[in-house]
Amino acid sequence: MNTSQPNQNVIDIKTLPHLLDIKAAVALGVGTERTIRRMCERGELKAVKAGRQWRINRDALLEQMRLA
Repeated sequence: MNTSQPNQNVIDIKTLPHLLDIKAAVALGVGTERTIRRMCERGELKAVKAGRQWRINRDALLEQMRLA
């Protein structure tokens, strides 16, 4: 196994947009789409609903994941 190449699956949290959609949160490993949607609806995540889509605050999500 060649360990000199960086892992292509690593997400640089500094490059994430300020507002994330549910699929981006799933990609970060927070949970399933259903779980994240429920967390937004219950107010467990700082998020706003734009039409039918949720936009989740990046910093609040990272704090929830204990990465901030």
